[in-house]
Amino acid sequence: MKEKRSFSLLEVLIVLSLISMLSSSLFYSLNHLLAHHRFYSEVRGVEQLLEELQIEALVLQSDMTVHLYQNKGKWHLCSNPQEAILRQKSFSLAHVKQVTFNRKPQKELTIEVCSTGHVLPLGIVGLEGNKKKFWIDLRQPIQINCSKEYPSGLPLLPVLKKSTFLEESP
Repeated sequence: MKEKRSFSLLEVLIVLSLISMLSSSLFYSLNHLLAHHRFYSEVRGVEQLLEELQIEALVLQSDMTVHLYQNKGKWHLCSNPQEAILRQKSFSLAHVKQVTFNRKPQKELTIEVCSTGHVLPLGIVGLEGNKKKFWIDLRQPIQINCSKEYPSGLPLLPVLKKSTFLEESP
């Protein structure tokens, strides 16, 4: 009859170390995936806010302002509607590390949504997180696009101010 041999301490330690290495790599991957998802959710939140403000500006025939600014190392977004019926919307962009406009880093950025639905200044807003970038294209009238790659197709227009835009429109 064979004798049952129990596991040695060394074998148990090897199995435990393998299990801990696998669980730590799984935890790292999961944490990285969650951070990417949170960053993407913040980018989508900025895009959706701009789209909502376009609709509200068109319906109410009123101008709106969105202000992106950095405070204590974190980016924040705040909308300032001119209509008393609308409430101010603001939220923190905890996973956004840098904001660019036409590839130039910004300390703060003000975007106007005109009563015509146009967004000024015309250009491309870049939101950068940990090794991820998303681009929000504000160059076309009414249409706001978000992508993982820098938008191409249309030339970058000079930055237009609201007064310039109003003088040139018929």
